Order: sequence, then structure tokens, then C-alpha cells
Amino acid sequence: MISLVLVVIISCEKNRFENTCGVDDPVEKLAWLRDQITYIEQLDTEESQYYYMRIAKYRGGTVFLPGNCNPVINSVFVVLNCSGERIGIIGNGEDMIGWDELTDMQLLWQPENSACNFQ
Repeated sequence: MISLVLVVIISCEKNRFENTCGVDDPVEKLAWLRDQITYIEQLDTEESQYYYMRIAKYRGGTVFLPGNCNPVINSVFVVLNCSGERIGIIGNGEDMIGWDELTDMQLLWQPENSACNFQ
């Protein structure tokens, strides 16, 4: 019984991004995203520990928000569409996207040695 519960929990966690941008595993199936994550993973540990990727809904579509939680860097948050194209940046200006316009934001990826705390 415990094994069955664990299988269900693990499979639900793995499939929580199912049908994102038309694929069942965006980290593996979206080439631009996989390439970006591979690049980050190849950085030295001191630098790579601060990167992450979030996913959210914006105007009915899925968007990606690459981020950096390094406390000594003033980051600009870009918003990418399913093709990896920049559709805007987070901010309060006329051509910017507000945090309040993003819904269902979730952590999609972070390195194993992540220094970021999302709680």
C-alpha cells in the first residue's frame, strides 16, 4: 500500500507540468529551455547555484521567468513565451508586465545545489 502511494505521489510530481506548451516535460522537450539549463549547469558551482526557472500563466498562455537569486546582483526579470522569445520584462512601465498579471507561478527548475529559497 505504501509503495502504491509513493508511486502516485512521484508520478503526480513528475507530471505537474504535463501539457505545458504542448509537451509533457518542458525542461527536456523544449530545446531552447534545455539548452539554457545545460548552459547554467556547466557554469562553476559558485555561479550556477543562484539560477532558477519559474513558469506562470499570462494572458491565458504559459510564460517562463528565468531568474537569479544572487543577493549582490540587481536582476531584471524577463518574460519568455513557449518559443523562448522575450515578450516583456517585469516592471511598472507602460511596456512592462506587472507581477500581479502573472498567475499560477511555480518553480520549474533549479540546480541541485540551489542557494535560492522559495518559501
